[in-house]
Amino acid sequence: MLLGIALRRIGVVTQSHINLVSRLAFTVGLPILLFSSASQVDCGGLLEANYRLAGVLATLATLIASGLYARYRRFARSLAPGSQ
Repeated sequence: MLLGIALRRIGVVTQSHINLVSRLAFTVGLPILLFSSASQVDCGGLLEANYRLAGVLATLATLIASGLYARYRRFARSLAPGSQ
């Protein structure tokens, strides 16, 4: 990181270089890391009740929190065409 900051300050690295490397990291590097990490997970225990319950509770908590936030921010209730 320090090398990148130094190269940016002396003008070797431009903003277009930074944008290109960022796009490459997110479109190539991140999926590779996610796939390699997921491939090493032991899937045998994922169907246990504890994991399913945690998944359901996390999903419900996310839905409730997003609904409360939407109400707080006064977002539209429906984005369907024709409803206002």
